[in-house]
Amino acid sequence: MLKKKPTRKDLIQLFTAIEFLAHENFNNTLPIVEDFEDERDYYFGILQRSLVFAGDISNILKNAKHPLYTSIFIIGRCTYDDFITLMYIDLSKDKKEAVYMQAGDAVRQQFIKLNDLVKINEKYFQNSFPFYPTKQQLKDIRSKFLSKENNLNYVQNKDDNNPENMKFKSFPNMKEIVENLSEIRNDELINRAYYFWRQWSDYVHFSSYGYKLEQESFRDLESETNILSSIQEMGAFLANNIKIVLRYFYLNYNVDPIDTNRTIHQIFETPKTE
Repeated sequence: MLKKKPTRKDLIQLFTAIEFLAHENFNNTLPIVEDFEDERDYYFGILQRSLVFAGDISNILKNAKHPLYTSIFIIGRCTYDDFITLMYIDLSKDKKEAVYMQAGDAVRQQFIKLNDLVKINEKYFQNSFPFYPTKQQLKDIRSKFLSKENNLNYVQNKDDNNPENMKFKSFPNMKEIVENLSEIRNDELINRAYYFWRQWSDYVHFSSYGYKLEQESFRDLESETNILSSIQEMGAFLANNIKIVLRYFYLNYNVDPIDTNRTIHQIFETPKTE
């Protein structure tokens, strides 16, 4: 399924196959995702995102009325983000706590944003700007958050009932994760993913530099061939995310993986051909 010099048609076939793989396992796994459980739901969420990403990329390749691949790069950056983080959590001695740390860090960022809005509302709008919270409203939000028992899994000082003292668990940034994984796994996979994560971030955070990068990327046939190869490689990482998730559900919930079209076998177990 992987080619040394893939065409758009090859990539459509690849991502359509990955979408089908994700879809049949999504339906197979969905019945066990009935109540809320952080660790399990994190893995299921990766499967769901992989299903969406593969389908979106396939549709872009089929229907785009322009020669640029910017949207795919942005989705690809998210794919590499998922892959690196998933590898870190999956290799953690305590997966559940790693998931709590990641969720806690995400919630911490949300409260930082809310606090910034409070300051703007107070300084420039006398606490009257619609949709911007006030200090009291933010305090109420914190109290409501602490009142839900499951949310305490994300808090460092869960025994402190004062919402003003709430401190969330932290999660390493991407650079720290990659350095940690590089010590655990002596291979190029993580660093290869990190390379594209950094490169494709320039398409997410747009600038004049990002614009120039786009124009140079599509300047000739050889450049486009290299781009198609990099998108194909990203597809393999996306399939790898699914593979890790399927292994998790098999080992922890006895959910047998489904691969009707032997997509994983074709991507990972056969040599590349022209």
